[in-house]
Amino acid sequence: MHFRLTQKLAKKIKETGTLPALEAHQNPLADWTANLFTADRTQYVILCNTATMYTCLFYGAGVNNDDKFIKAALQAIRDAMEDEGLEQLYLDKIVPATGSIRFGKSLNRSVTGSVTEQINAAKARLEDPTQAPYQVAEMLNRNLLSYLGEKKGDYGEPKEAFHALCQRVSPPQVFEGELPPNVLKFEKPRPPEDGRSREEKLWQKLAKTFDLTERMVRGDRLPVDFYPEHAIALFQEPLSTYERSELLFLLHVWNRYDFPFELSEVAGWSDESLHAFGRWVTGQTLKDPCRYF
Repeated sequence: MHFRLTQKLAKKIKETGTLPALEAHQNPLADWTANLFTADRTQYVILCNTATMYTCLFYGAGVNNDDKFIKAALQAIRDAMEDEGLEQLYLDKIVPATGSIRFGKSLNRSVTGSVTEQINAAKARLEDPTQAPYQVAEMLNRNLLSYLGEKKGDYGEPKEAFHALCQRVSPPQVFEGELPPNVLKFEKPRPPEDGRSREEKLWQKLAKTFDLTERMVRGDRLPVDFYPEHAIALFQEPLSTYERSELLFLLHVWNRYDFPFELSEVAGWSDESLHAFGRWVTGQTLKDPCRYF
């Protein structure tokens, strides 16, 4: 795994000597560029995927040697990918690369300039004391950067570029022939056509395909070896983070609720109740659980 450091950051983590030039890592998910900056008298480390400028931020306080930097950087990457529904990709593609970690200097001036651009945007947002690093990073990943443009005058978003990279590195599995008995096939919901909310449209599409209400009233359960990823893999195009969270929540509710119930019983719950229920069912915090559960 490659971490490309500025001299300022290298000095802070006591990485002495001249940083070597490193070729682009053969696994682009394992090549990251980092810098150190101060905003409102607080030190931050910015960490950008070299290929896509996908950005993570974490506090620089206490990161005073290479071991602490590596641990903080990997945790920041993992947290960000988990929020994007990409934790398994982190485990499959990044964790193995940590067996050999090398420090080096920036790949080129374009990378350096783009990181600086992200830092300047971060400083402006961090002037607001209510903004946490992860919130600022989410904003940075929606910035338009010329570094990501396919041709002169074009721009691209780090988040979109990162997800596209993830799809190239690990394409979604496509089943051919007969499906395994523990897989349920369904279609990706279409965009709203009649003004109804995306939650309602999504729920109605999945409910119709799975025949969920009838199955729940009967008390049916999914096979014990069924995983949501089996269903997700059947989509012909990537699911958005929102759609993934909805689907995972739905499948966990179906499989783990203690007794059959009509979904209308919990309609109208407050956001707090839905989040609490989502945490109880799935063991994870969902950003936007469906109101129709």
